[in-house]
Amino acid sequence: MHSRALSLLSLAGLLACNDVAPIETAAAEDGATTAAEGKAAEAGQVLARWDGGQVTYGQVKEKVGGELISQEVEYLTNKYQTTMQAVEGILIDALLESEAASRSMTIEQLLAAEVEDKVAQPADEEVAAFFEQVKPQLRGAPYEQAEPWLRMELLQRKQAEAFQVYIAAVKERHHVKVDVPFPEIPRIDIPIADYNPTKGPADAPITIIEFADFQCPYCSKVIPSLKQVEAAYPGKVRFVWKDFPLGGHPRALPAAVALHCAGDQGKTWEMYDVLFANQGALEDVDLKGYAQQIGLDVAAWESCTTSGKHEAHIQEDFQVGESHGVQATPSLFVNGILVSGALPFEHFAEIIDRELAKR
Repeated sequence: MHSRALSLLSLAGLLACNDVAPIETAAAEDGATTAAEGKAAEAGQVLARWDGGQVTYGQVKEKVGGELISQEVEYLTNKYQTTMQAVEGILIDALLESEAASRSMTIEQLLAAEVEDKVAQPADEEVAAFFEQVKPQLRGAPYEQAEPWLRMELLQRKQAEAFQVYIAAVKERHHVKVDVPFPEIPRIDIPIADYNPTKGPADAPITIIEFADFQCPYCSKVIPSLKQVEAAYPGKVRFVWKDFPLGGHPRALPAAVALHCAGDQGKTWEMYDVLFANQGALEDVDLKGYAQQIGLDVAAWESCTTSGKHEAHIQEDFQVGESHGVQATPSLFVNGILVSGALPFEHFAEIIDRELAKR
């Protein structure tokens, strides 16, 4: 791919917290087995034996089944994405060459005119807000030291987003249609506990289970996609929240407790929204302010947050995530289909549309 287009496209990729690149997976039919399982699909398959005992595939699956599925998902997804990236690269090169030739420009001139020159430098307020958002990752670096990097990072993100918008418009003009087949990937069955906050009909045809962390910037970045899903599929989607507070995010656990204590008063999703909107301000005094802001009985909420009643549930969610292959936040499961990273609405819509078509 042309070097400037490649850099813009790579910048557009959205990452996940905990150093795991985003992946999206496609589904196999219910009950499908992974290629790695092969002949060992039957739980009774003997994999090792000795005088007086044996090891069956069922035992192995019980011990590391989630990890095996996660590895298989990663392999098949990487294969699919490598193919998609190659298709996308060839396609974008051809489209840019065509667009540049039609305007008697070089590709560099075209991208400068259609992307880079149309993106304004980040305002001081944007840089300051970004600093608050990523402060935990800066390891104590002061604003003055981090400011040049923050400004450049914001500019590059804006340019990457503008590039995506421009390429989408070019694809539409050229009537682009991509038909790369999805691989068959197993679903991951995530248990839903009574204490997990939910939103949407219990019998909705689509269930989205979200493992996330209130201090992870990529978790807040996926929220617009989820809001679009909610608006685009009214009455068809049930959302389920599961906590996955990462060790490097010291305020993620208190924020999770704040959420559940708000839920005790019927205000889970109001607290959810305000916590993700204020990721740079999650100290105790901030959380109390949010409780007041959304209209909670603050005294009852404070009593809940100091009682320890929800910590075991939060830890249980984390263990469930780990045992089912969750390695990064946000990790979402759309009817058991793993979507990891802050991916745009279109990725979710593609999976949801396929799921609805099956019904």
